[in-house]
Amino acid sequence: MLTPLSQRALQEGEQIELTIDSLGYGGVGVGRHASGLVCFVGKTLPGERVTARILRRKKRHAVCGLQAVLKPAAERVEPPCVYFSECGGCHYQQLPYAEQLQVKMRILQDNFSRLALPTKELIEPIVGATTALGYRNKSFLHVEQQQIGFVNPLNKSIVPIERCLCAPDTTNQLIASVQEWLRGAGKILTEHLLDIIIRDSETNQQQMIIFVVASESRRLFLSSDKSKIPPAMHSLTEKHPEVSFYLNFKPRQSKSMFTDDFIHIAGSRALNETIGRVTLTLSPGSFVQIHPQQAAALYDRAIHELQPKQDEVVYDLYSGSGALSLLLAGQCREVYAIEQNYQAVLDAQQSAKLNQIENVVFRSGKCETILKKRLRHGHRAVAATINPPRSGCSATIPSLLQQLGVQRLIYISCSPPTLCRDIERLSEQGYRLKKIIPFDMFPQTYHLELIAYFFGTKSNGY
Repeated sequence: MLTPLSQRALQEGEQIELTIDSLGYGGVGVGRHASGLVCFVGKTLPGERVTARILRRKKRHAVCGLQAVLKPAAERVEPPCVYFSECGGCHYQQLPYAEQLQVKMRILQDNFSRLALPTKELIEPIVGATTALGYRNKSFLHVEQQQIGFVNPLNKSIVPIERCLCAPDTTNQLIASVQEWLRGAGKILTEHLLDIIIRDSETNQQQMIIFVVASESRRLFLSSDKSKIPPAMHSLTEKHPEVSFYLNFKPRQSKSMFTDDFIHIAGSRALNETIGRVTLTLSPGSFVQIHPQQAAALYDRAIHELQPKQDEVVYDLYSGSGALSLLLAGQCREVYAIEQNYQAVLDAQQSAKLNQIENVVFRSGKCETILKKRLRHGHRAVAATINPPRSGCSATIPSLLQQLGVQRLIYISCSPPTLCRDIERLSEQGYRLKKIIPFDMFPQTYHLELIAYFFGTKSNGY
């Protein structure tokens, strides 16, 4: 006698039918199969009846690939991108943009529900982007068998693309040109290429291509004096003399996007990107927000909430390429910016000269190390901004800010779960969260950028 499906353990490879109950962080639909197994199914919406195939079976849940939508949600629309069903770059193209914003707000509120805070009162309405497609100033593509594309998150295969709707037309023109080159003169180099990064400043009409190459292939790409590159690359660099070209070498198994090992091979050495009132000089490895227009709005709001005063020194931690530091400069006596990436600091200093800004001090090093040194020398400040990587700020930063005397603090975060952790750390040092302002920096995806405003209490000297 056969065991009913609902009474036996489901196996990888099986096709199942279930109803999606909710959307979880990461943009995946969450549903429970009749057997009781919790299933995560991407590209789905709450209320939809779907068939899915189990790809990875865990003890308490399963990761599934969507096979078909049997009963679509009322808000479902046809995704504008032909690659959406396979590509891992976008998560919400099956939703109108206004609905995407609502979904992001609900998931954000769920993230913060575990904190002992009046979440609904603290989280302000999400600030949507004026441009929901064609906004990306950086595209990260993978190379495999003379094809470039994005990764399918379910099976880790490459989804070859001809264009990305989230990238501007100028980026897509370069994608097509590189793809043509890979099938022709660049064919002999394909097995050595890992990734291709395209940076694109529409405002300044400048572009940069970074070929990420397996470290073991270094000798193939460079002569001993680094003055020559493989002849196969000449046709591409000569076709695009206006484009900056770099090589980057990293171990084949590395999970990092790139290393610090950049070699300039053609075109200008830097790219200019405009964020609001300032123009940044960017080396290939320097960080800048992916959506320039939305970044300008984010920084303007951050400065508005911080309310810097003309006689104050404002600290900017994890300052990156200096965008926020330079925008703050006109609102206070001095900005003291700290960034671990030395090249980003050099870029920021160059940007300060380009914008004729003289009241920003850029320092390279770990934030905690430099803050400790500043404290030993008696420095104090009442206002600061933090814009850490996805992993959040160092565990000692809240205490150091408290010792520094910071009373008004802006924390810009790209990771709600990490921000939840750091809210608790800051609370232990006497900081109280006043508001959270979500910005949709990444339309069509589940990602969010957040401004969190904290103020000091009497327990930390006020």
